This record gives sequence, structure tokens and C-alpha cells, in this order.
Amino acid sequence: MNSTIAVERPTIPDHVPPHLVKPIDWTNDPEMDVCPHAMMAKLHQGPRIFFNPNDRCPDGSNGYWVPTRAEDIRTLLNSTDVFSNRKIAQFSRLMGETWDLLPVEVDPPDHQKYRSVLNKMFGPGQVRGMQGWIDEHCNALMDKFIDRGACEFVEEFAAPFPVLIVMDLLGIDRALFPETLKGAHGLFNGATIEDRMTGASDLGKIMWAHIREKQKTPKEDVISRLIQTEIDGRPMNDQEIMGMSFLLFGGGIHTATATLGFQFKYMAENPEIQANLRANPESITAAIEETMRAFTVVHSFRRVVKDTTLGGAELKAGDWVRNTLPVANYDPAEFSNPEELNLCRANNRHVAFGFGPHFCVGMHLARQEMNTAWASWLRRVPPFRIGKGGSKVHSALLLDVEKLHLEW
Repeated sequence: MNSTIAVERPTIPDHVPPHLVKPIDWTNDPEMDVCPHAMMAKLHQGPRIFFNPNDRCPDGSNGYWVPTRAEDIRTLLNSTDVFSNRKIAQFSRLMGETWDLLPVEVDPPDHQKYRSVLNKMFGPGQVRGMQGWIDEHCNALMDKFIDRGACEFVEEFAAPFPVLIVMDLLGIDRALFPETLKGAHGLFNGATIEDRMTGASDLGKIMWAHIREKQKTPKEDVISRLIQTEIDGRPMNDQEIMGMSFLLFGGGIHTATATLGFQFKYMAENPEIQANLRANPESITAAIEETMRAFTVVHSFRRVVKDTTLGGAELKAGDWVRNTLPVANYDPAEFSNPEELNLCRANNRHVAFGFGPHFCVGMHLARQEMNTAWASWLRRVPPFRIGKGGSKVHSALLLDVEKLHLEW
């Protein structure tokens, strides 16, 4: 007896032309576990923009547009009157709350009043003042494994390094480091939605406890400064303080860990690059910029709020668009030989930190962390290579390096 199993097919909106439909499973495609950035580069061989019906949007619906040209992605990021940031992350929903991730989940003009608060805290001068404890955490982590001649880079360095820095920044008690790191891992690397919800809840409890504590006894940290900050002539409320604190925590951790993972994997696989950087440490800054271009890890979403065109396609109000920054950074119209890493690349207009009003407020801190990590490793560690445990890359919330065993 013949039997059939009904397979639910994704619904394609009527305004999406069939020739622009391109199904991609970013999380489970085997190619994403081999070389995800090569897959991103290949998207330039196809249409300028396509519709992916096989993946979920932030509101739980299926299907979104994916522009592949840097020009269109900059338009997307800069046109906040057409492409909205409202509810694009929804971390609060994972813990059963309703605050917005500020200023990421609000649009102009409200965006600027929150953004200006953070701009004052994360300018180049303010970040230089953090160098002492950035060095402290970098070297303390390295001290634990440097004489061993090996480490699992993600677990022992790339994951804890930014967590420790952000904890100091926000004034979170260092004694809570194990709980904080575990919560961060659950939120960003959880295998199931339940794992992510648990991680978010655990982090939320830590954050709320410190907000309450600093409301009673302010100190010299970012949460205390937020508590003492006024918006529109009034003190910030608890929801706003939580939204900005959680942004600084979440935005400062997972992206840094993933980027460091790809950068050190690249150096471990290319000993001649290490040798050149050791001999010419002044070239580290340019090399970091090029590896950020080549190994960009971030994607995010925007919601179309009024009918528009992008990349020649008709987008309707209510559509979602995936802003896939790694694709933009492999655009041959922007970069000569984009698949080739040129550590001396001039005029490197990458969008690893985004573009437009929502470009990354923590970019100066991120660069400082990377410069410190690169300089310290190349100074203190002999030439390193991929170790016996190998490496594993994956794509979920971000393009990511799940494990990276190094030996020297």
C-alpha cells in the first residue's frame, strides 16, 4: 500500500517573483560547517537580492529578503524611515519581559537620544582609559595555559576574555564570572530555544540584581552612570537601564568571541602570516581590519514599514530583510579580489561594525580588545598551529567558531 506524508511547504508571498526564491538553511547546510564565508562569497554569483523562504524571522514568521550587494546593504542600514529596527532582537522576550534593547530596537528620532548617552562612554579616549584591565584579563587568561603548550582557544580565551571585560565595564562582581559565562553560553550558543531562554533568564537575574544594588549605592561603572542619566529631562526608568545594560553585555561578547575565533584560526593555519606580524608588529592594526572584513560574523534583521524597492525587487510593508554583513564584505564591486586576504588592503571600507545610525557603538572597545589579544599572543606565545582536537565552525545566531584547539 502506498502512503504519502504531507510536507508543509513554505508560503511565498504573491509579490515575490519565483526566479528570486532561493531556499537556504544557514544553520544546517553542511557548507556552513566547512567554510561559511566562502558560502557567503558565492552568493554574489546569484541575484542581487533573493527571498529565502526556509528560515524564521524575529517574529516567528518564515521567509525574508537577502540583499547581496554592499551598496544595497548600506541603503538598508541607512534608510531607517523604510527599514525599521523595532523588535529585531527580542532578547527580553526570552526571559518573559518586554523592554527594548536600547538603542538597537528603536528608530530615529528616539534612537539618537539613547545613542548619545553611549557615545559619551565609548569614544576613543574613554576606551584608552580601559586598557589597564583589558591587559590584566588578557594576560591572566594566557598565564593559565601558556606553559602547557596548548589550549582550547574558544573555551579558555576567546569566550571568557570579552565577558570579563564587559563585567568590569558594567560593574558586575567578578565573583559571578562562572555564572555569567554560563548564562552567556546558554543565550548565544544554546542548542535549543529552552537553552537560550535559560541563559537569558540567568543573565537577566544577574543584571537586575546589580541594577537594584547600584540604585542604592552607585559606583564608578556604566550601570551606575546609566542610573544617574537623564533622558528628555527625566531619569531613565528601569526598563531603559536594563535595555541599555543588556545591549552592552550581549553586543560586547558573542561577536568578539566569534571574530577572535576566526582570526586566530586563520593565523594558526598560516604560519607565514604569524612570522610577518611578529617581525612587523606595526602591521597588526591593518591586519585586524582585513580579517574583520574577511571574517565578519554578524547578521541582523530589518522590518519593511512602507513599500519600497531594493536591488531591483519590490518589497512590501511587513516584509523582513536579513542584513547579512559578511556578504557585503565579499562584494567584488567594493573590494578587489574579495576572497583573497590582503593584510595591507588600502581603503578598507568594510561594514563589519555595520553602517548608518546603528553602527556598532562599541567598535573602539572591540578594536582595542583585538589589538591587545593579537599583540599579547604574538609577543608571548611561540608560533602556534591547529592542535590535535582540530577546529569546528558553525552558523546559528552568528557565524561562529565552536572549538579551536591550538598547540605551540
